[in-house]
Amino acid sequence: MGAAVFLLDDTNHEESGVKDTAQGRGLVVLSKESWSDTRWARKQWLPYWLAMMGGVRQVVYVNRHRAWWRGEKAEQDNRGCEHIDVKQFGLMLPLERCPWVRAWNRRRIGKRIASLLDDQLDWRCLFYHPYDFQTAREIAGQATIVFDWTEDWADFHADAALAKLQIEAIAGADAVITVTETLQERARAIRGDEQVFLLPNATSFEPGAGGAGDETAIPEAVPHPRIAYVGHLGPWFDCDLVEALAIRRPDWSWVMVGGVSDAVRRRLGPRGNVHLLGIHVPESLPAVMRQCDVLVAPYRPEFTGDATKLYDYLTVARPILSIPCDTARRLHACVETAVGADEWEARIETMLGQPGINENCLAMAGQHHWKARVETFLSMWDAMKGGRSG
Repeated sequence: MGAAVFLLDDTNHEESGVKDTAQGRGLVVLSKESWSDTRWARKQWLPYWLAMMGGVRQVVYVNRHRAWWRGEKAEQDNRGCEHIDVKQFGLMLPLERCPWVRAWNRRRIGKRIASLLDDQLDWRCLFYHPYDFQTAREIAGQATIVFDWTEDWADFHADAALAKLQIEAIAGADAVITVTETLQERARAIRGDEQVFLLPNATSFEPGAGGAGDETAIPEAVPHPRIAYVGHLGPWFDCDLVEALAIRRPDWSWVMVGGVSDAVRRRLGPRGNVHLLGIHVPESLPAVMRQCDVLVAPYRPEFTGDATKLYDYLTVARPILSIPCDTARRLHACVETAVGADEWEARIETMLGQPGINENCLAMAGQHHWKARVETFLSMWDAMKGGRSG
């Protein structure tokens, strides 16, 4: 679940070293998520802070493409963000799974986007879904095309055609950005060049900041100690591990905050010490995390993505436990790791005996805010060279 605390106002956030150059930068974002979503994630936060901090002169944010046959309506909301132009285009032909239909739809959308771009700006185009590589290629003459590889589509969708398109996007884009070191190594092996950059996810919460609903974030009837996971309980969530720990330690309350798949609900719902609290408004999540004793990231062992909630956990300075993954290794000063139920139980037991606040986490959280990621992204800007995707 993407964490968001909306600070959308007209305040001038420009900072030293970030303000746009005289030449002028422009960013196209081919998102698979809508700007009007209440829970923002990478696709929205990165362009938002780029615009607010003066890192780009214009953002063209393209909402997920509208399918008329599903009765979807246009979304144009830009939430009042200056320099961000939100667009949405319709897929003309159904049967997007058919390659020639998908290619026709995407080329048509790409041409419309190309007509919007000011040729006086230095453009970068970020795309996320392998399907949109064909869209991005239509503006390759005007922008450097960058595949922002945030998840292994082939792994979690078990789709051979999508796996093939993913490799084509990695190999054919002008540059690739990845969220983890593991994906970065894979992308470099596929491409055979150095046009692969690391830009992990980040948090939108300010370190130590308060949140709405402090007193009612978690029902008082949920006893301590509280072990919390904040995020979607989807295919990457290790239900076996959490169920085993819940059985071993009936005296621990497992607080699960986020969307829950049917499979996870069937497994964990009957457990009396597992509390599936559902989706909370983003603004309440800091309060939820502060009211818990240990914050965890129990992913499946084969997880290769960026454990985004670890960045959020840092902002409340509670003890944090995760599986060994790239994100946890990057944050090792504040995040402990464990493998298997025995280690997890022992680590949590130790953490519950420690002071509840780790001030080092607050300092580290500031280094992993989206504002800090903007500076990293801009440092890559000139190194991302065009010419390959055309």
